[in-house]
Amino acid sequence: MKLIPKMLPRSVKAPKADEHRPRGEPAFSLGWALFLVLAIFDRSALASIYHWVRDLPWFLEMFAWFFGLPYMVGLAIAEGGWQTWLKIVTIVLVAVMFGGALRSGKKKSR
Repeated sequence: MKLIPKMLPRSVKAPKADEHRPRGEPAFSLGWALFLVLAIFDRSALASIYHWVRDLPWFLEMFAWFFGLPYMVGLAIAEGGWQTWLKIVTIVLVAVMFGGALRSGKKKSR
């Protein structure tokens, strides 16, 4: 059986590429840009942020980890005892992975 796609009336236009862009994507990219700037110019600021969050009461720390998970993972990796090249590769992979998950949340049109 051959499936024939339904034809849309001429008044219905295909959505533009920008219409499916998730709202949080610019803020997400800005967050990683800030992370990169701090990693290059002021590594102690990343350490301070990480330790500040770790010193919060447990329920506030959980809140920070839940809502800032990709950045908190990046901070935890940056503060780890790994070699520098391995930290960089892992943080980039985390950023790409979470960014891809954000982009894949597009609504499908029928």
